[in-house]
Amino acid sequence: MSLFFLLPSGTPAGVVTLTDWTASDTDLGAGADLAVSGVRVNADGTLERLQASTYDEPNPTTDWLIPNDADPTSYYVRATEISYVETETNTALFGTKNGTMNTWLALTSAREWSLDTQSNTAGAGDISWVIDIEIASDAAGTDILEIGRYTLLGEVG
Repeated sequence: MSLFFLLPSGTPAGVVTLTDWTASDTDLGAGADLAVSGVRVNADGTLERLQASTYDEPNPTTDWLIPNDADPTSYYVRATEISYVETETNTALFGTKNGTMNTWLALTSAREWSLDTQSNTAGAGDISWVIDIEIASDAAGTDILEIGRYTLLGEVG
């Protein structure tokens, strides 16, 4: 879904849009190995996925703000957890969720959420962390412009 809105002067500010997607990483080693997946909302209007230690733009034509130069710093972002599921074959699997949750953050700098999945033994399993990312035009979040759902997956062992 995309929403188009106007600045008080009547000049178009840009189109705010979020496209749902999944980021995943697999690390089949045992020990201190780590699988990391994530999502980053950048202050330049771009949206990036982290998987296999690399950031990419899944679909640059649907960055969160089109055009990117429509002053993205006047927006706010919040992440909310939808679910967190561990599928284990043993108890050696553990995940670390990173990023500020349930708080409206000014998009004056990049905001990132990631999942670190780790195991100390082989054959551990996988973790799925589903979050919603919301973009608002005000710090209180009363004017939510768009919501996207992001699934972060990590598989180890």
